[in-house]
Formats: sequence, C-alpha cells, structure tokens
Amino acid sequence: VQWSWVYKRATQMRGIQFGGIYSTNDDAVGASLDLINMAQDFTGLQWGALNWSRRSFTGVQFGLANLGAEVYGLQFGFYNQADSFKGLQLGLVNYVKNIDVGLQVGLVNIINNNGWLPAMVLLNGRF
Repeated sequence: VQWSWVYKRATQMRGIQFGGIYSTNDDAVGASLDLINMAQDFTGLQWGALNWSRRSFTGVQFGLANLGAEVYGLQFGFYNQADSFKGLQLGLVNYVKNIDVGLQVGLVNIINNNGWLPAMVLLNGRF
C-alpha cells in the first residue's frame, strides 16, 4: 500500500496506491486511485480524473479522461482514447486508432482505421 497527499512514484508497484494528486509507475499491477494516474504498463484498476497508460493497459480505467497506447479491457469516462483497443469504451467521446475486437458506446464514437464506419453516434465497433 502506497499513500501520499501529493506524489507517488514506483518502478514496480504491486498493490494499491491512493490518496493523492499524482501517481506514476513503470510497471504496475493492482489499483491506482489518484487524481492523475500514469503508468508505462498497468494491469488492474486506474480510478481518477486522468488515467494514462503509455504502453499497455489491461483492466478498467474509470475517470474523466482515459488514455492508452494498447488497451485491453474497459474504459469508462467522458473521453476515452486508445491507439490499439480490445474491449469496451463507454463515454461521451470515444476514439480508437485501431480496434481488434470491441464496442464503443457514446455520443461520438470514432475508429480511425478499421471500424464499422469511421464515426458513429451511439455505437461503433468491430467483431
């Protein structure tokens, strides 16, 4: 368990981080519950205003804005974005560059390269 009011940093985190403004990890497994959560590789739950996984993410991102390079799982927020995606995006605006298998549910759903249509209202995806 890692707790701090302002800033947390770990190269390998296994467990839970919470209670502060910003957490950053190289490789994380568990839960990160801060205002801003950033990781290179993350498996588990990111819960905050901004959740960002720079390389790979597996699990659930729940926040105002969720960003990831390679995302497998659920993104739930006002704005969700992934370079490569497999799973479910629920939000007002969902954006994916490439979708393997998945579904977008929201007001604006954009799949740049290989979705049903480049942009759809309410639903978009690929199976």
